[in-house]
Amino acid sequence: MLYAILAYLGGAEETLASIASWAPTITYYTVVVVSGLVVLAVTVVWMFQRDMVYPAAFPAHSRDRVTLPSQFGMPHFDDIRLETPDKVLIRGYLIKRATDEETRRASTVMYFHANAGNMGHRLPVAKLMYDMLGCNVFMLSYRGYGLSDGHPSEAGIKTDALTAL
Repeated sequence: MLYAILAYLGGAEETLASIASWAPTITYYTVVVVSGLVVLAVTVVWMFQRDMVYPAAFPAHSRDRVTLPSQFGMPHFDDIRLETPDKVLIRGYLIKRATDEETRRASTVMYFHANAGNMGHRLPVAKLMYDMLGCNVFMLSYRGYGLSDGHPSEAGIKTDALTAL
């Protein structure tokens, strides 16, 4: 059908020959542009992969506002500061039972929060464990999260967990 239309307009062979001569050039530039965009996308993902895996500043103000356990009905807690072997200061909460005797008798659950937010965002879950299990709860803000110093990384978070233990 296309051939018939081009023949009607005149010079069908010349038009088809012209299109055929340009097709390799168009294909070449299309492949070059798409390849460049793919390389650019992969480079951007590689450069910002740490921020995508460890969104420490999400949600807003996660690095400077950390809720206290007392705001969730757990008034007996210690604000713990630990220094890791690589000299990074990390913060945590040891949420204790009402008396020293209860605290000594109760088990302690170590609670590591997920990869976004800070330990203050997980206090409702800690409150459930505290009430339902009758345990102490130790919560840790990894390096780069909450009020802890440093920048998050897989090796750093492992170091933080070992330091807390």
